[in-house]
Amino acid sequence: MNAILFLDLENTIINDWTFRRFMVHNLMTIRTAIVVYNEKNPQCPIVSLGLFSYAIHDDVDFKVFQEELQGRIESALNLKFDLRYCMTVAQIKKIFTRLARVVFREPSDTMDFLGDKAFTFFKVVPSILNDAVTRVFLVDDIVGHLDLHRLKTGVVMSTRLIESDLTL
Repeated sequence: MNAILFLDLENTIINDWTFRRFMVHNLMTIRTAIVVYNEKNPQCPIVSLGLFSYAIHDDVDFKVFQEELQGRIESALNLKFDLRYCMTVAQIKKIFTRLARVVFREPSDTMDFLGDKAFTFFKVVPSILNDAVTRVFLVDDIVGHLDLHRLKTGVVMSTRLIESDLTL
């Protein structure tokens, strides 16, 4: 049994996609939360990172992420990204379209529909998890504290790893 920690980027890890300045206080808060969680839950530790950020639109953005941010985030949090759990907006859209059976005519329609990030996260992420993952967290500056217990799979999904708000 393992847990995966999905991260948003803008206003959570970095200030914005244009300048990509690290928000060091937030990184340290997340790192502390990981350590505390793993100490309290040795039977289901957070073992890797995923990416669920609307800043990464396509493969070009993902390459920038890999070259400029990935290694520094991994070092700061002492965990590695599992590329199976790193999605671009294009991939999120494709999965969501398949699961919800919707068609987006315009790019702006996608963001309008996917705007409720918690709903999209709870809908999309279970479809990509492997059987060893039984708990999933999302750390995102705009998503409130929510929990979802998926009865069919037994996976617990939560945005409650950090109980206090991150520094904005």
